[in-house]
Formats: sequence, structure tokens, C-alpha cells
Amino acid sequence: GSSFLMPASAGAIVARDMLEHGAPEVEQKIFNGYSSTMMRNVPQIQSFYIADSDGNFSTLEHGEQPGQTALTTLHDVGTPKATFTHELRDGNGKLLRQWQTPAGTYDPRGHDWFTDAVRSGQEIWTHPYIVEVTKQVTITAAVPYKGVNDKTYVYAITMSLNHLNNFLNSLKIGESGNAILLDQDGHVVAGHGMQDTQAKAHGDPGKMTLDPLKFPVMTKAFDEYRVHSYGARTVQVKGRRYVTITANLPVGKDSWVLLLVAPEDDFSRFAMADGRQNLLFFVLVVIMALGFGLLLFLQARRGDRLRNQIS
Repeated sequence: GSSFLMPASAGAIVARDMLEHGAPEVEQKIFNGYSSTMMRNVPQIQSFYIADSDGNFSTLEHGEQPGQTALTTLHDVGTPKATFTHELRDGNGKLLRQWQTPAGTYDPRGHDWFTDAVRSGQEIWTHPYIVEVTKQVTITAAVPYKGVNDKTYVYAITMSLNHLNNFLNSLKIGESGNAILLDQDGHVVAGHGMQDTQAKAHGDPGKMTLDPLKFPVMTKAFDEYRVHSYGARTVQVKGRRYVTITANLPVGKDSWVLLLVAPEDDFSRFAMADGRQNLLFFVLVVIMALGFGLLLFLQARRGDRLRNQIS
């Protein structure tokens, strides 16, 4: 999990260091160049934001076609003339189209990713939220810094959790086991039943909790975790015994809970005697975590290489 999020965390720090010491006149060029390169190479990144204490704002997102980028810049914030300028560019940076739309009352300084980063004075992670246009569950890393002009800036990277969701759904745990990722309050972040949970909550992340009627085993397993903390144990639901394993995945200052559940007979090859059960289950968690990390490690390494190329 931390390997999946590493590109955003490391990327935000690298960008801050570059922007913090750059002259104001090249700030936009640094933002565009660094952000577009990262976005082309780290598939889970959705977009980049930069805003300052005067309300200036730019965002770089994926364009209409693969390889394209769309830059949106806010002008005349807080006035009746407030406007967004949009630029669509191809993979070589060639301008394909430019247009404007009214910005209304939009002000980046009123958004959590900006205010929370400024208040904390260090990198912060938002709670997962739904992007209305894409319907994707997203998380944002934001880092504040002071420019050479003494303005306060916030640089932010948003990441889709779809890749993480697909990976957890692809895990094979015995014949019929499942994996799910939850926050400490029991909100579903990714994994088994994500689509059903999201639909039932009507896209509200604050309501995306496990339905005990539809997912009784996972609900009971998470309740057991709340009482006994991380580890391996068995629970019984409707006369059938299930193996449950919970592991900690750090996310910024918080942590998520990786929950693995499978019928006990799926694990029948693991001996129940001689006190070896817990050891074998913990080995299983380690093996799965290593596979999880290996799958996503290459994406994090791309971020390291980009840092060396750009800096």
C-alpha cells in the first residue's frame, strides 16, 4: 500500500524542492514540465494542483487521448471576471486547443487540500473521496512551501485508487477468499465489494461502510480487529468457520487495514496443531504484502528516475 502511494508522496516533496527555489517567472514551466512527466510515467496519478495564498491556481490533468495533458489556469480570482483558461497539448507539448470557461466563485484557498496543508505546515493526505466526473475513488497528497517571493504555496497530487482496487480484487486467497482495504473507521477504500458499497452509498465516501447483511464475514472480522488489533484469527458465521488476517498499511500519519478472509477449509493444508497456525498465516500475509509491493515497486522507481532526470 505504501509502495502504491510512494510516487505521490515522493513526487510532492521533489516538486516542492524544485518550486521553492525557482524564480517566480519559471514557476509555471517547472510545474508543467515536472507534473506532465510524472503523469505520463506513474499510471495511478490523476492530476496535479498548485495554488498560492493570493488564490492563483493551476491544475494539470490527463487529456482526451492517451499521452495528452490538459492545463487549466485560474485568472482574476474573486472578481466577476474570474475565468479558467484551458490548454490541451499532445505528448510532445504541442498546443492542440485553447479555450476559456467562467470560473464563478472558485477559490482554491477554500479547499481542504490547501487549508489542511497550510495549517499543518507539512505534507498531508486527504481522506479518500469520489471525483464527480470520473466516479473514481481518489486520494490527494499536498505539501506547502514558501516561494522566493514569500508567498505560501501548496503543491498537490491526486491519485486514483482504481489500480489498487483492481489488484486487491485479483488476489487469489484459497478457493474463495477475498481481500479488502478499510480505514480505521471502517470505511471501504478498495477491494472486495467496492462497487456495491460505492453504489449503496451513492458515491459518498463517508457512507461507504461494509453492509453486515451482504458481507457478514468481513464485518465480523473487522469487529474482531477493533477488539484484538492486527493478527490472524478465526470467526464463525452461519455455522462455517473463516480464517481472517488483518495487517497495517501506513498512509501518511494514518493507517489503513488490509483484511483477508477465506473459509477455513480453504486453508486446510495449513496444520492446526503444534502452534504453527499463526506463524503460517503471518507468513502468508508477508508473502502477499511482498507481492503487493513488488507489483507497485516499479512505479515508485519510475518516480526516483524522473527526479534524477529533472533535477
